[in-house]
Amino acid sequence: MTDQNPSGGFTVTPWPVLRNSIVHTLENARPNTVYGSTQIDFTESYERILEVRRATRTAVSIHAYVLGCVAKAASEFPMLRSHRQGKKLIRFETVDVGTIIDQFATDAMRTRLPVLYIVRDADRKRMAEINWEIRSASRRDLGKDPMMKYRRRLSRLPQLVQKVIFRRLMNDPWKHRQVFGTFGFTSIQSPGYNHPAHAMVTNICNGTVAMGNLHRSFLPDNQGLPVLRQVLDISGAFDHDYVDGMVIMGFAKLAERLISGCYGLDDDFIRETRELAAAEKASRRDQGSGRN
Repeated sequence: MTDQNPSGGFTVTPWPVLRNSIVHTLENARPNTVYGSTQIDFTESYERILEVRRATRTAVSIHAYVLGCVAKAASEFPMLRSHRQGKKLIRFETVDVGTIIDQFATDAMRTRLPVLYIVRDADRKRMAEINWEIRSASRRDLGKDPMMKYRRRLSRLPQLVQKVIFRRLMNDPWKHRQVFGTFGFTSIQSPGYNHPAHAMVTNICNGTVAMGNLHRSFLPDNQGLPVLRQVLDISGAFDHDYVDGMVIMGFAKLAERLISGCYGLDDDFIRETRELAAAEKASRRDQGSGRN
């Protein structure tokens, strides 16, 4: 129900219940977080993504690509996939990346909300798998996902109960991994907006990376002369309780090398994407014939 002021000064609408989940998550942000940002020469990788798009006739998500590179880099630093429980340190074997997918909620208001989606074992998946998984997730109704249903039920509980449950989720290593993942990734990239843009994000994991904007900018070449390149802004937030500067810089350098170096965008990516597209087409055809 919407109430409108006769004078036209304001409009009153119901509070989107699902935003309670976001509010309580942010209230449990890691207190000892350090931040950093940089820019990456994305020219070669961007051109390769365009080549792969043409070869497969399928969208290749920059979001998915950078997420895959970040997950691979995070896997090389155990403290980025660890969680303290009292006097114990729980170290997970793989990296589950919690990322944001923008969707419309299924409520009556059709509220546009950032939906948390977790790419399980992202560091062990091939780049084509990650790209296809995120592509598929963005096209289906995540409101039917069991974790999304859980968050929706949680968001309707009394405020005090929500606060207690979220605090427990944050402190339990296995529940935290199940609900939020072990590493965070988000994006504020705005296609067509040719200006720098960084995001200093709230961190609820040992590390969270935010992909900023992709834009054209001048960088020095080998002779120190300015050359127009595709530049990707990127920033990170890290829990200083777990990681120090040396680990953060080691992770940052490895992530930069992977992101700028066309990691995983090889001929196997093209072959696997074609196979996934063929399998999806065959599945739709079988479902259509089954209805008939």
